[in-house]
Amino acid sequence: MSNRDTLVHNYFIIMTSFGRKALLLFTLAFWACTGSQTDSVVKNDTLPPFDTLTVGPKKPAPAYDTVTYAFALTKQDKVMLNYPVEIEPGFSYTEVHAVYPALKGIRPESSKDYLAEDGYTESISTIPMLGGEVKWEVNFKDDSVYYHFFTCQKSEEQATQLFQSLTDFYSLQHGPATKDPLEEENTFSRAVIWQLKDQSTLFLKLDLNNSQLFWGRRIDQAL
Repeated sequence: MSNRDTLVHNYFIIMTSFGRKALLLFTLAFWACTGSQTDSVVKNDTLPPFDTLTVGPKKPAPAYDTVTYAFALTKQDKVMLNYPVEIEPGFSYTEVHAVYPALKGIRPESSKDYLAEDGYTESISTIPMLGGEVKWEVNFKDDSVYYHFFTCQKSEEQATQLFQSLTDFYSLQHGPATKDPLEEENTFSRAVIWQLKDQSTLFLKLDLNNSQLFWGRRIDQAL
């Protein structure tokens, strides 16, 4: 007979022989015994460590995160390099500001009031990027983005490396780059584009004369 069965048997003997006080003492002893057994069961039934639990498959890294670039790109660089794709033609100033809260206010395009009267405005910000500072210009027509681009200057070697890195970065997302038809053939610059699905163009240019790079997104018919 188990300990629990023996206790139950004795319970009925005491209940009929010794009265209420003895019955109360026995009841307390009974629950103390069974409670300790329950505690031992709970303590032995431990959960597996959290790091062994299955929480779903990990998302694969974007293709542009799986390569080594000639000019090293930080995680933050890659976020901002996607702005020309993320910020689409037609975005309002408020929508662009939501993407980049440090965006500067708008002013007449090229600081010419007559352009503002025709609905042309711009916002020019200096942002930390690519190991230095990069100028970002966003152009609006009637509060609708039609053109925006980055500008930065590096040493001759760095500029060449960065041009190759940006070409690789965007090609991994949008396919091979092609020559920019708006740029004339010359030995002073290199210019490539990627045609996007909405008929806008992602462009990249390196001016070899001063090691300056320009890249962004445009709607060709608006230029």
